[in-house]
Amino acid sequence: MLGFPGKTEKDETMKLVEQHCRRTYKRACPSCGSWNLKPQTPIDVDIDITDVRKALGQYACAIKAGATPLKGPCYIMCFDCFYKGPSVDCSGRTSEDVGCDKAVFDEMKRLWREHDYKPNAGRQP
Repeated sequence: MLGFPGKTEKDETMKLVEQHCRRTYKRACPSCGSWNLKPQTPIDVDIDITDVRKALGQYACAIKAGATPLKGPCYIMCFDCFYKGPSVDCSGRTSEDVGCDKAVFDEMKRLWREHDYKPNAGRQP
């Protein structure tokens, strides 16, 4: 309990996360209104998803090897409804390179703030 009756650490943490997302992205998900937004940089790794332990091992080995190539563009995604915002083309770059480049993240945020909402445009089947 954090000094207020009925408030828990989880409530306070989620409030801080939402405030951070409001400052960073300036716009909630246009599909569901959630602030559960995260930038995505999909990497190109062959992972066998039938066994979770094996998949995590394959992912860890790929990341540890360094210079992991990207699989498609980078974008901001809502983790509640899986809406994907506009993407930034990072062809020929690695996840490590893109992760260190502030300009890529700034461009993703700019596109997120300025894009027109298209219903179901980013939903996964």
